[in-house]
Amino acid sequence: MDRRQFLALSGLGISGLAGCSSPQENQQASKNDSESGSTTETTTFADREVRVEFSGLQTGVVQFIEDFYDVVSDPNSQYLFLDVTVTSGSTPTLSEFTFHFDDEEYSPVTDLTVPVHRGEESDREYPDKPGRTVVRSEFTGGGLLLFQLPETGDASDAVLTWPIGEWKPDGELRRRIAEPLPLLYTTRWQAYIPVSRDNPPVFRFTVENKGNLPGQYFAGIWGEGSVHGPITLVSRRIEPDETEVWKVPGGPEFIYRESEMNESENEEFTMEYMLEGPYGSRSKSVPVQYE
Repeated sequence: MDRRQFLALSGLGISGLAGCSSPQENQQASKNDSESGSTTETTTFADREVRVEFSGLQTGVVQFIEDFYDVVSDPNSQYLFLDVTVTSGSTPTLSEFTFHFDDEEYSPVTDLTVPVHRGEESDREYPDKPGRTVVRSEFTGGGLLLFQLPETGDASDAVLTWPIGEWKPDGELRRRIAEPLPLLYTTRWQAYIPVSRDNPPVFRFTVENKGNLPGQYFAGIWGEGSVHGPITLVSRRIEPDETEVWKVPGGPEFIYRESEMNESENEEFTMEYMLEGPYGSRSKSVPVQYE
């Protein structure tokens, strides 16, 4: 099987959480569960404080494999990212977290290779390099939990639970989980040229959401040419019936390695940029000027 196709994988980057306490000691400091409320909630126990924040709902997952990005996607599934932080107290194991949806229980995904992710409305730095991923295999009091859920279902009782604690999505998120995710159309993708040491690649996206719910556009860009490796991640929330146009910069560190290139001035070569998204792969050939 080609390595760009789906693989039999092992070793997710995820993190586990929290400890134990008495239910009578449970005090919640959170915003009300409303149709437009925040999906962030902090649950405080006598010896522990746990923060849960919605981070993403999308049709697949970008993962890093060796020196390129790959996308795992299932048309019958949706992938829910929750950012969980234990600010004090003990930490439960990953297996002690369960997401309840449509009368079924789901455990965190643990069979992907280095999943990389950026939240829909997060200030978290792009994990666009190996080693800077925010989903980890070791849990140190906080990190992302990833759940693979059915495409649709009854979300009225959706809740994340762990020993003596729980977090319930707000009304907006429950609606998104209950209904099919909208189809997002990449109507245009282009790479600006020329590319050089002083002009790293810049990619321009035009994506349309024809659905009646917000959708999360995501993809990974990697390059193949004189050098080979990941370029950047793409992440954008697209509101219903909206078309978004934006630019995504790619760092030069994956393109220029003087030890692997001829030292003569003004050498030009071609870089093939691969866009890996849930709807297949696309590529662009771009001339690169080595100066």
